[in-house]
Amino acid sequence: MSSKSEIKIITSKLFQKFPEIIFGFSTKIGLDRKPPYNFNLSLTVGDKRSIVIENRNEFIKSIGLKSDQVIFQKQIHSDIINIVEKPGKILTGDAMI
Repeated sequence: MSSKSEIKIITSKLFQKFPEIIFGFSTKIGLDRKPPYNFNLSLTVGDKRSIVIENRNEFIKSIGLKSDQVIFQKQIHSDIINIVEKPGKILTGDAMI
């Protein structure tokens, strides 16, 4: 079994009705990563940056996107909603439009 096929992504049947929406929730399962970080996509929890970048790239690829089409957001449990106009930024908040 290849590493890519081991990535567990949760999808929504609701969003399948809208082919223009690419959607997937990541999980801690992927690339045979081990605790304590498992398949971590966060740069702020102590995991090695190179591993997180590899994890992110594999997740992005597995949902059919390229890294230059994505925006990341550090969740901070606030009421901040960011308006996204182009990919490539790293935002702070809890929602993106």
